[in-house]
Amino acid sequence: MKAAVFVVLVLASLGAACSNSQSTTAPSTPTTPTIVTDLFTSTVTVQGATAHAFVVTTAGTVSVTLLSAGPAGTIVGLGLGIPNANGANCNLSFSVNTTAGAAAQITRTVEPGLYCVDVYDIGKLTADAGISVQIVHP
Repeated sequence: MKAAVFVVLVLASLGAACSNSQSTTAPSTPTTPTIVTDLFTSTVTVQGATAHAFVVTTAGTVSVTLLSAGPAGTIVGLGLGIPNANGANCNLSFSVNTTAGAAAQITRTVEPGLYCVDVYDIGKLTADAGISVQIVHP
């Protein structure tokens, strides 16, 4: 009886060691998304706003930098969101009151889709202000 059990165990282990399945799936290599830099220039009127739409093709980080806004020290609203259905202005999901600077004032992780940046008067402008905004996104 012991010999029969031994033979069954040996045959079972040999059968388990033999396999016809072959793996042809290569390991996946993550791709680095292409980073795009948009430069948006416009004018914000007193009590007005100006918006710029852009497309994010891959999930990642969007950085928005207000590079200039009228005379030094001018405070304006800067926001990130999605365009209104009618294409005018921007439904903001995040905004800050800021002056121009070299560092990004807004940095957010986003999914692929259509987004917009809005620069608007928060009641501080006494004259129209030329603005320049840099948007870095995937």
